Amino acid sequence: MQTLFGKMFVFRQKNFISQNQSQKSFQKILTKTIQSLQNAGFKVFVCSLFPINSKRYFDNVLTKKYDAKKILLFLNGDRKNLYRYQESYNNILRKCVAEANATLIDFRSPLLLKTNFLEYLSDDGIHPNEMVKNLFLEKLIKQLKKRVKRLFLFFDLLLKLM
Repeated sequence: MQTLFGKMFVFRQKNFISQNQSQKSFQKILTKTIQSLQNAGFKVFVCSLFPINSKRYFDNVLTKKYDAKKILLFLNGDRKNLYRYQESYNNILRKCVAEANATLIDFRSPLLLKTNFLEYLSDDGIHPNEMVKNLFLEKLIKQLKKRVKRLFLFFDLLLKLM
């Protein structure tokens, strides 16, 4: 998106994550994409992955598309491995963002700190529901305001030096 203060790009997980993508491939694609955008003059903001509820996702999505027994075999009989698997991708995302000096918009941590975080997930167990929109729009605006505020402080300093 083009703004008054330059170009910004906000990543969401749909932009760059796909099913069956290895962690190494995910890291390589994410790093390359962030670097390409930064080289093109974009300020890059990357949204963390929303936490999943393994039970809902397994029961309401995976078993509707795939053989539950095969999935459980792959997960060593533990549906919670779905959460751990997704958490490992979020850790890679955080590492890539830090190394690229991009900005992380952490939606995951505030949700996990809520004792009722399942109320913020849709029935599929992986997508945020309507309650989340205002909560995270506010967080996104705060992050963008911080960047803009720093820019204004920089301009104020420049004006004082002139």
